[in-house]
Amino acid sequence: MKPQPIFFKVLLPDRRAPYNLEYQYPEPGVWTKRIGKADCAMCVAGYHLTTEPLRWWQKGAELWTAEGQAYVKGDGRDKGVFGRVRLLEKVTDKWPWLNMYYQVKVFVEMEKEKAYLSRADLSGAGLSGADLSGAYLSGANLSRANLSGADLSGAYRGSSSVKEIETLGWGVKDGYIVRKENLEG
Repeated sequence: MKPQPIFFKVLLPDRRAPYNLEYQYPEPGVWTKRIGKADCAMCVAGYHLTTEPLRWWQKGAELWTAEGQAYVKGDGRDKGVFGRVRLLEKVTDKWPWLNMYYQVKVFVEMEKEKAYLSRADLSGAGLSGADLSGAYLSGANLSRANLSGADLSGAYRGSSSVKEIETLGWGVKDGYIVRKENLEG
């Protein structure tokens, strides 16, 4: 049997799937009910796992490592659909491999009051509604990140390019991200 990459599952508290609140994943280590290959479809049905959890972050989400069986199809980027999966371990700031998986570290840091995201590759990340107030973003790549509704007040951006945040009504004053209306004076 070939070793699998580490897959992740983004869930809401109580192991609820963000896009199907009626379904609760079983306790860690317990396999989900098998879904037949013919009944699985990307973004429609089946159990979805990712290798890029930051794309699926949302406020209050929890991150789990997971294992999948009966692989059906991938999306060509970071997500695959499986006939059954099991959660292995909840990822917290104590996860022993956190520093080896930068996206995972950023995911965990996003739930903290002031995230340290220096040089983080957040390109393409789904950060809509994220509370990044007071975050340290110096050198972070925010290109193509969905920042609509994100709170960037007081975040430190340093001297890096701010083009991606200017279109959302934010600017930089003395290295800190502020609302454009607060740039005067």
